[in-house]
Amino acid sequence: MTTSTGSRVFVAALLLSAAAHSILAQEVGLEPIPGRSVSDGKLSIPAENFSIMAPGKGWEWLRPKPAAGAIARNYLCRNPETGGVSFLTVSDRAPRQVENLAEGLLTGMRKSQEAKGRRVENAKSEPSDVPAPGSYRLSATVVLPERTLHFISYALATDRVYSLSVYSEEEKEPEAFTRFAKSFALLAAAAEAPKGGVSERSVAICLYVGALVLFLGVGSLINALAKRPVFSGGLIAFIVILVMATLCLAGVVATKPDPGSIGYVVGEALVPALIAAWAHSRYTKRKQSTASRP
Repeated sequence: MTTSTGSRVFVAALLLSAAAHSILAQEVGLEPIPGRSVSDGKLSIPAENFSIMAPGKGWEWLRPKPAAGAIARNYLCRNPETGGVSFLTVSDRAPRQVENLAEGLLTGMRKSQEAKGRRVENAKSEPSDVPAPGSYRLSATVVLPERTLHFISYALATDRVYSLSVYSEEEKEPEAFTRFAKSFALLAAAAEAPKGGVSERSVAICLYVGALVLFLGVGSLINALAKRPVFSGGLIAFIVILVMATLCLAGVVATKPDPGSIGYVVGEALVPALIAAWAHSRYTKRKQSTASRP
């Protein structure tokens, strides 16, 4: 799978995720997160719709100083005694398709590390229920001249991308990081990132519009062959009703794309459609009767 032009901005945002480890190592530009956002080790950012717990007591929350025009934000949780670090990256640039999430994260991490002369091996991703269903777990080995680090990340895409990551010398996932990732929660329900393929709502609208076009074409052809006006009063009324029903359907599937709601709109549209057909029939018979009178 190749990264599309539209997702390159997404990949660029995720480069900050891998860069956070370098920033932390140098202790450059870090500042404590304001106290109003942290309570008993729990970081809560309503503006970004998430909360997350520190892995244990004594851990401190830090962040790089906010930069103008930043396309992602990093939140770092550090244990001053052991030096252990877990970090969370939030990006507003969600991928156009959720299938691009894992690829974008791994691409961003690889580019960031290779730019520093490091080698990335065994990069892989798999679906995960951590921190929530629909997430991905990513892992890779980063080879430095003096040591080897193991990269692990959990990523969730909604209307934002949340990436919880750690670099560790242990091959096994650190227990502290596992607790950190599992504690992540959304504060409110968020829209899911779009999935690949054609959605059911798109198919429903296309089928309905296709039926409308087919009806108009057949009706107009029959009228033309019978040497009747192509658009009679009844046919025009029928067209108006079907167009209104189509607009209602589009509105419903935009907010409630379940089959029950779609079926309800289609069913409701049937009654005025039958009335319009009956009116058209009565109009035609009356016109024929008038024309046959001496």
